[in-house]
Amino acid sequence: MGGGSSRPYALLFGGQAGAAGGLGRRLASWPGFGAWLDKVSAQSAKDAKWLMLEAPEHVASGRFQAARLMVLYNQACAEMALSELGPPVALCGYSLGFYAAACAAGCAPLSVFLEWVERVNSANAIYCPAGSFALAVTVGLDRAALEGRFGDWGLSGLALTGINNATQLVFAGPAREVDEALAKLKGVSLGAQRLGMDVPLHCRHVEPAAQAVKDWWAGVPLSPPRLPLISPVNGEIVESGEAFRSVMLESLVSPTNWAAVARRLALIAPELVMDASAGGDIGRMTRWNWRGARVKPLIGP
Repeated sequence: MGGGSSRPYALLFGGQAGAAGGLGRRLASWPGFGAWLDKVSAQSAKDAKWLMLEAPEHVASGRFQAARLMVLYNQACAEMALSELGPPVALCGYSLGFYAAACAAGCAPLSVFLEWVERVNSANAIYCPAGSFALAVTVGLDRAALEGRFGDWGLSGLALTGINNATQLVFAGPAREVDEALAKLKGVSLGAQRLGMDVPLHCRHVEPAAQAVKDWWAGVPLSPPRLPLISPVNGEIVESGEAFRSVMLESLVSPTNWAAVARRLALIAPELVMDASAGGDIGRMTRWNWRGARVKPLIGP
């Protein structure tokens, strides 16, 4: 594990893009991993060991299993950090990485977030058939300029899904429109490319999923965060259980705004930012937005 246990630190979690076969093996050096995995397998997810350690790549990174895998992996990282580093001064996560942050903050048990993912996945399997939608990232245009271009080009199905920084934006929509936008962006942006996912999370296209979980979610008992929890929608601190309930629903249909999260982290100013993402992407995005951040991987040198 990188970093020291005596310094004030923030803990960051990655999203679905980090899913990969054998991902849980990265946690093998944590002495508590086996006991944690046994407990989770018995209480929340009987296939947790298989999914974390043995699932083949095409399953682990599949359009719906990837979300379950990352919820489990991120929560294991949270337990590891809490046991070895103590409580952080801030918790935040990109996309579904927010679920682990909220779980670590005590808003709800892991089983609730796994059920949330199952319900959202079931709705998206119906309303977002494989290959119908696409996601892409572009660099060099700010939000107003990008959305203005979409309007000028008549691509009304495109919507922003992620604000990685002021000029690196993720968007989604019908696959045909995404490909048309990518062709047109070659002449007006510094770069643009398709991403390897096709579920258009964090925009209006998954409103059916938000509606599918809304009534169930309204009845789930929630607790106020015991640790500072940063909203992935606007970078604000989530103050109560009911505020968290609203943020979860809003995060499904609103862009993940990592620029705002990083601004909040800069105000909190932890000495260390511990990056639990498997590839270090979240730490790099944090440094893009907060130049003074001292980022270390949770697992690794």
